[in-house]
This record gives sequence, structure tokens and C-alpha cells, in this order.
Amino acid sequence: MNTVSNGLARRINDFLRPACMIAAMAVVTANAGVAEVKAEVLSSTFPATFDPYPTTLPARSAVTVSSGRTVLYSTSGPAGGAPVLLLHGTLSSAASADLFAHYRTASDALNLRFIVPERTGYGDTPYDPTMTALDYTDDWHDLLAALGYSQVKIVAISGSGVYADHFVTRYPSSVEQLHLLSGVNTAMTFSACPASTPYDYRGLGQIFIDNPPMFLFLFTPPDVDVFMSIPGAIGWQAMHNADVGDPINNSDIGLSHDFYLYCNSPVTDFSMATFPTFIYHGELDPLVPISDAELHEAQYPNVAAFRRYPNGGHQASLRHLGQVLLDVAGHHEKTILCHNGANLIIDDSAEAAHLAHGDTLDICAWSGTPAEGQ
Repeated sequence: MNTVSNGLARRINDFLRPACMIAAMAVVTANAGVAEVKAEVLSSTFPATFDPYPTTLPARSAVTVSSGRTVLYSTSGPAGGAPVLLLHGTLSSAASADLFAHYRTASDALNLRFIVPERTGYGDTPYDPTMTALDYTDDWHDLLAALGYSQVKIVAISGSGVYADHFVTRYPSSVEQLHLLSGVNTAMTFSACPASTPYDYRGLGQIFIDNPPMFLFLFTPPDVDVFMSIPGAIGWQAMHNADVGDPINNSDIGLSHDFYLYCNSPVTDFSMATFPTFIYHGELDPLVPISDAELHEAQYPNVAAFRRYPNGGHQASLRHLGQVLLDVAGHHEKTILCHNGANLIIDDSAEAAHLAHGDTLDICAWSGTPAEGQ
């Protein structure tokens, strides 16, 4: 690897440590009479405890698209639910269909159907060195059409922010909402990193592979202790970690290819992306700086919410997954927090007063931990 990639590897290794995301949610509305909250759906149907993680990875399905390529994907959630195109992060796979499994009861109650296409060199998808960001965009558009979806919500995690930028600007009429979770910005990375071939970052992924469970990186205690207590979480993370390498070469080539595309695939025109856009980012993120999120805020013409977490790291948005799910389901004018030991949904305008009185952001399953951003 070159000097820049070595430096990036050290940067990641320095900050690499266990911890992770969050829970299933119990929800009580602050005002059950407010119709838009749909209290009959949000009040009594969510448990106060975590849902267990599955003991197996989700099955992949396959669709051959107009390019002649085969797209592997996985799904989770009600078959007739609102479609959400979930773009997995760097060094992940279609196993991310179960990424929110500990929120399964809540996301199912919110009627969210996640579709997770897998990128080249990850999971069960053999490596194709010719893949471009626009290839992904067109293939995923064809995939959604094959599944009968003309418009979707999009949730993009970390590095997939680059691919989200491409998809939503190429097919804006196919996008109902966009949610960027610690999302990498194409313009920021394009100006910063020099990868000239898909192979320049080979070996970078080994840092993650050698430090399992991979997904727990960049969380801080005590949040990790809560996550590790979720039934099945440790086993699922181990399965996920083993699933991210190229199925033929068992390598981190998928990550290297991602970084190559991040460095060489700028998006410059966001004028047609007029759908509501939501941004979630930790201000202390050492991998994807807050400046990426700030640039996204400036680029997208209709930012409905920019949720900044002043003390949050790279996984801050997943620490606040309850809020993300609430936003995706169409309740972005509401905030979910823990009030006197009970989960509570309030108007956004009341958030500051609640936090000043000791309430904490997101669900009470994090009881005893300070919410990032406070």
C-alpha cells in the first residue's frame, strides 16, 4: 500500500475498538391525540427489550439485470412493507439485512421492508474489477424494478453514502427519502485520496478482519456492553465478519474496490435531488469527518433534518437507530427518548427541555449509558 493508505490503516487501527448499536424499541407517545404520530401503531406494539439476533445469515436471492450481471440481495421485514433500499457499509455484505435485527419488532411494526443488494467482492458476490459506481446504480434500479418497486426510501451506511449520491442523482424520481448514516461524500473523498487502481487498498480490510467482531468498531464503552448483552449479538457479529470477504479469494478486495470508487467517482449536480434528505453524523467521527456531512447538507436542496451528535463517533447514527427508524417511517418531526425509565415520543420542539431535565436520546434499553450527543 502507498503512504496514504498506510496512514489511513494506522488511523483506523488506532481508533478500532469494540462496541455497537442498539435495541428494539418500546414507544409511548407524548400526545396520543396527535394524528400524525399514528399512536395506534407506535404505542403498544413495541417491546421494551431487545429482539435477539438470528443464528444464521439471511439467504441471498438473485436477479439478472439488463447489464447481464447477476445482483445478489437479501431482504428483511414484512413482504408488503414500505420498501427501503439499505446500502451496506464498507467491508460488509448482504448480511446487513439483519443489521437492525435487535429492532426487528419495531421495524416490522413500522412496516419497513429492507432490500440489501450486495457489492462486488463481498459475501457471496465474486469480484468483478470492472464495476463502477454507475454500474451499481443502474443494476440496483433494475433490481428494484424487477421486485415491483418504482419508488423507495434509501438508507446508506458509511461508505455507501458514495453510491447513494450516485443513485439518487441519477434516478431522483425513484427516491422517496434519503437517509445518510455517517455517509462518505464523493466530493470530499475525491479531493482527498489518490487511489488509481482497484487494488491500491488491498490489506486495509485486514485490520478489521484481524480485530473481530468487525462491526463493533468505533463505539465507546459503556454502549458496547449493552450491545454485547443482546441475545445472539456476539455470534451474529462473528458470522457477519466471516461473510465479508470475496467468496472465491477470501480477501478484502471488495474494500479495496470500494475505496478506489470513493476516490474516483465524484457527483457534482444535486439539483434534481429534491426529496427529503436526512443526515446523521457523529462530530467526533475519526473515519468520516463531520465535514462530509456538512458538505452533504450544502449539496442536497431539501435537508429535512441534520442530526448531529457532538460526542458521537463513527457509529453514532446506529447508537440512535430508534430515531433513524422513526424518521424512515415518516415521523421525522418527532424525537424518541427515555423519560423516567420509559420510552417516549415527543415533538422535536420539546427535545431540548426534556434533555435539560435529564432525559436521554433514544430508547431506554440504553439505560445507564449517556446518550451520545449530550
